[in-house]
Amino acid sequence: MYQDLQHFKDEFLNAYHNINDFPRPHTRTVKEFHASACWDIYIKTRDNALFPFQLIGRLGNLGPTEAANFYTASVSSRLPEAGAILTSPIWSTSLNDSWVLAGIHRGVPFHVASPLTHDNLFRDDEFKITVTGREILLIISHYYTKTRTRHGTAESVFSCPDILRHRASQVTFASFQHTLQRLNTNPLRQIVEQA
Repeated sequence: MYQDLQHFKDEFLNAYHNINDFPRPHTRTVKEFHASACWDIYIKTRDNALFPFQLIGRLGNLGPTEAANFYTASVSSRLPEAGAILTSPIWSTSLNDSWVLAGIHRGVPFHVASPLTHDNLFRDDEFKITVTGREILLIISHYYTKTRTRHGTAESVFSCPDILRHRASQVTFASFQHTLQRLNTNPLRQIVEQA
């Protein structure tokens, strides 16, 4: 778990040094600014006392009603805490990863608002995953398992067993990058088959 901005920035910039999803231009100053924005999302989400869960899913499944009911985490928000859904005007995969990592560090369940179908987790081919697929892959690769599906809904829940919460609190951006670089999508395919 990251406790201070400098430690967060150092590990973030080391893990994402080759990633080009930062706002342009890709200068060190812009990357540091983006790292600060990711810290803002991370800390608001990690310290969120309003919601004991995070809500993920495709944009079509997370609309204004969900945002109004569960509030949103956003860099532009002046609120000291975040909601259960990530929305931000400067969205990037690394910002999204910061939000997911904060939830893993908190040990909270992740509720998936979208059905766990091939189309919701994969793009055109088997080796490209959607943002929702990326979120679930990161979650299940770091001590979380699918624990239930809410009766009568398509919503699934991924939780971290209590016995593994300490390990989950030690997950780093480097381990996220390792998971994404090897991109073993077999666990996602199994989730689709079981849905």
